[in-house]
Amino acid sequence: MPSRWFLLALVMFTLSGVAGALDKKERTPKSDSFASAEGRYSVKVAGKDSTDTKQIAYGADPAQTVTRTITKWDAPAAGGTYSVTYADYPELFKGLDATLLDGARDGVKGPDGLGGTVISEKPAEVGGDKVVGREVVVRAKKNWVRVRLVMVELRLYQVMVTGPEEAVNGEAAKQFLDSFQLTK
Repeated sequence: MPSRWFLLALVMFTLSGVAGALDKKERTPKSDSFASAEGRYSVKVAGKDSTDTKQIAYGADPAQTVTRTITKWDAPAAGGTYSVTYADYPELFKGLDATLLDGARDGVKGPDGLGGTVISEKPAEVGGDKVVGREVVVRAKKNWVRVRLVMVELRLYQVMVTGPEEAVNGEAAKQFLDSFQLTK
């Protein structure tokens, strides 16, 4: 069974490059649609995207590899950074949905001593199929994080907004999070 420390490390690695939002006032941007055929999702978001995929090995066996893909958009008009991350876990993780969601939440908060505090955590429906996941809000020093987490079979999705409190809790962030849809 995968260790809790590995799960935390994986989630922290997943979040790298997501922080660093701008301190601007929020304005609702013009929404454009973005669809990922490989990720099997779509989202409405304005701005230029960048995507990075990594293979994360946690053992010598190729079955012990997680594929992580992150697409992010800097949204200066909305005052933050928006991202969708998905990680494909091997069969070894089957049935560990709650553990993976806990690990993702703890990874957003950061390791003990880094100052991240979970402000709220609640169930959340994600996408048109109304898949149940979690919405977590974290305050970490200058930035805030609002993320919706959902497991679909062996894939963990993290739909995230990072930035100042007013951007993370604003209407543009809500529209981005609500626009996330699972596709076939």
